[in-house]
Amino acid sequence: MKSLIRVSLALIVALVLAIGAAPGLSARAADTCFGLNEADCALANSANSADSLKKLTAFNVDYTISVASSTDSAADAKSTTIHGSGPISVGNNMAAMMQATEAATTPDAAATAPATEAARADMKLPADFKVGQTLTVTQTDSKGTITNNIELRIVDGVIYVKDDKSTQGAWKRFDPKDLAKMHMTELPGMGGKGGMGGLLNLFGGRNGRGSSLMGIISALQSAGKLAQTPGVITAKRGADQTIDTQTVATFVYSVDLVALFNSPAIGSLIGGMFGGRGGNGGDNSSPATPSAIMQNIQKGLVAAFQGTTITITRLVGTTDHLPYGLGIDVAAKIDPSVMMPLAGGGTPTDSTMKKTSTDFHFLVKLSGIGTPVSVSAPANSTPLDLSTLMPPATAAPTMAATAAQ
Repeated sequence: MKSLIRVSLALIVALVLAIGAAPGLSARAADTCFGLNEADCALANSANSADSLKKLTAFNVDYTISVASSTDSAADAKSTTIHGSGPISVGNNMAAMMQATEAATTPDAAATAPATEAARADMKLPADFKVGQTLTVTQTDSKGTITNNIELRIVDGVIYVKDDKSTQGAWKRFDPKDLAKMHMTELPGMGGKGGMGGLLNLFGGRNGRGSSLMGIISALQSAGKLAQTPGVITAKRGADQTIDTQTVATFVYSVDLVALFNSPAIGSLIGGMFGGRGGNGGDNSSPATPSAIMQNIQKGLVAAFQGTTITITRLVGTTDHLPYGLGIDVAAKIDPSVMMPLAGGGTPTDSTMKKTSTDFHFLVKLSGIGTPVSVSAPANSTPLDLSTLMPPATAAPTMAATAAQ
């Protein structure tokens, strides 16, 4: 049951990321205005153009990610907050990166995924791709608060990292090729409370239970189809703001969860969370997403997430038409007890099946767009042996096994 809840949250986040962060997905939708008037729609979509993306050669980012959950018991309250900032330089690679995202979500992408998966071993970062980020991770629960300070740099294709806990303040370095040999949802030596593993753990559990590349591609394809489902998304323009000297328009997209969970494409998205299976265009009768199981899961999702709201915020320059930010907010009220019988788990009797409130907030803002940045490799770094810090991956759970939980 806990796995089903985790998958439910993961698919919601996958959807909102697809809508807000992958221009190619929304660009293929029959209606990319979602209720905006013609002028606002044109402005919102202008940030997705190749001309706008080509101008994102360098910029500074400031971002906050926070997750807080609670039940009727104060002892259950937990929160994690990540705040980061720093320069990023991508050279002339942004448009190519967006084209790669577009290609990965085309109908034939799943067929080429095995070759793409194999090509990960030859993964290289562009020489002009530079990152210099400083992050603070704060985790709080009934036992207290733990804070971890992290620095991350990427220079000349090498990743450098140091933090208070995993590296004990010493700079470590590794080649991104080494990441291709490891499980994609884990970061080395960074699990546990206050560690850096929390940066990616929203999308997968421990012991290798995250999505493979094929699964991610399938999930993104299905998320794009969900975004096209009539009634799932509505948009409006909010108050303008100023970043640097640019007037920036605020566009707020709201997601209707009932329409989302009742969409035929939901079966493919859930199937895509399990190693790439189920990407069959929404056919809930496929072996990977048995019809009876999927119908029960859909009913359970609608019932369990009553009162949950999702909004996506995009920031677009009114004169330069550049993307200045992205926000995702999820206020989830989850009742797992109503999902258990529908998922084949019988009548809930466990006292731990509590109604849970979870608030997820993500906001990133860009400034200094086009201004060159400087990031240098730290001195006295030593190699980081990733293999000694990771448990071996295991097979992803099947749909039936997850439903049984």
